[in-house]
Amino acid sequence: MIKKTVILILTLALLLSAAGCSLYEGEISDLFQPPRLGEEQQAVLDALKTAAGGEYTLKHPLTGSNRSSVVFADMDGDGEAEAAAFFVLGGMATVQLQFFDSVDGVWNPITLINGDCSEVYRCEFADLDGDGAYELAVGWDISLNEPTHNSESSSKGLSIYGFSEDGYKQLFSTPYSYMLKVNLNSDASDEIAIIATTTTEEAETVTQETNFSVIESVNGAITAERTAQLYNGVMSYVSLISGKIGDGQPAVLLDARLNTGEYVTQIIQYSGDGLALYFSDIANNPTRRTSSICCMDIDQDTTIEFPVCSPLPDYDENSPTVRYLTDWCTFENGVFATDQSTIVSTSYGFYITVYEENRNIITAEVDPEQALFTIRTANGKLTGEPLFCIKRFSEDSGAEAAAEGYTILFKSGGYMITAKLIAETFKGRTLTMDEIKEIVHPLSIS
Repeated sequence: MIKKTVILILTLALLLSAAGCSLYEGEISDLFQPPRLGEEQQAVLDALKTAAGGEYTLKHPLTGSNRSSVVFADMDGDGEAEAAAFFVLGGMATVQLQFFDSVDGVWNPITLINGDCSEVYRCEFADLDGDGAYELAVGWDISLNEPTHNSESSSKGLSIYGFSEDGYKQLFSTPYSYMLKVNLNSDASDEIAIIATTTTEEAETVTQETNFSVIESVNGAITAERTAQLYNGVMSYVSLISGKIGDGQPAVLLDARLNTGEYVTQIIQYSGDGLALYFSDIANNPTRRTSSICCMDIDQDTTIEFPVCSPLPDYDENSPTVRYLTDWCTFENGVFATDQSTIVSTSYGFYITVYEENRNIITAEVDPEQALFTIRTANGKLTGEPLFCIKRFSEDSGAEAAAEGYTILFKSGGYMITAKLIAETFKGRTLTMDEIKEIVHPLSIS
């Protein structure tokens, strides 16, 4: 069982609808076995029915990329996939984890392990020691075991299971609030990154500390010795994504919502035997913003950019509704740099490139009821000359879009993103639809 420690629940929100940014679910390994056929899953379930010896209920992970009650991967390094099934026996509350091996096409039960709670929050396969055999990392939602949350309870518990000569066993366990499979040193081994917040009560003083830790295999033992303290005053972590930043080195980028309602990004990389944090001082973090836009690979060039946001011309932070210019930044050889500037619509799935020479002379007016964006020249009052409009239509509304004079730019998610020229000229030269097509792009946050 996972040792109980003092830990604060960190609510992790999916921002696709609330803040226009998906919660990045991590890197899905190219080495996983291909999707299993239905009959193979059924064969495992048939074997589980015999092994369980009574009535049972299958349990599915509540979130993450592996949402099935039966998951497959090569867990013993023999080149063939094994299976693991989550279930609850009738009359019991704790989830059971049954491992299976296939011999001549027949699935046989190997090891049965009692889980740590009544719900499975998440599971990931990761090759922590680089030996070609996957360990199974399971996030147990153990907060559901507690009738009330107090200083003795944990929100989630991470257990890592691996294969040994005498079957499968738990190799490591720790409380956590969120986990993500990563590879922060670009070697043959995976790591599991976690965020956990502990609360210490002494006399009448309550102290909270949030840490980012990396679970890895060191000299054959799984440890979480690499740890770095994160910001205080965080309400929730809204995006956790791994990838390479401008210097080509892997990193984890965390987007957090602060208690003030602002958002901020923190960037973490390996450094020697520890972890290096960019923007360790929250007061001087250039990414601190009121916009909820999160880190992403905005231009799909395999480099993760982080946002620095400022109000567009004709807006300020006191405007009833603020529209932002977002500078997408990275590091090139340790130097902070802006890759490009954009107006982003996460709700409608597109972004507009804003060239440097235009950043202070154009702005955007948005009509959410019409799903309509009007790009105007800035005049301080949001009444400047309209240059062009972008409007979203449903995919089957091509005739309607054409009747209104709109040209289809691209289709995405069941919708069409269209544009219509309003002004004939801009800055003394002819404004063309080809120019609009060059600066309006689909937004991919998956």
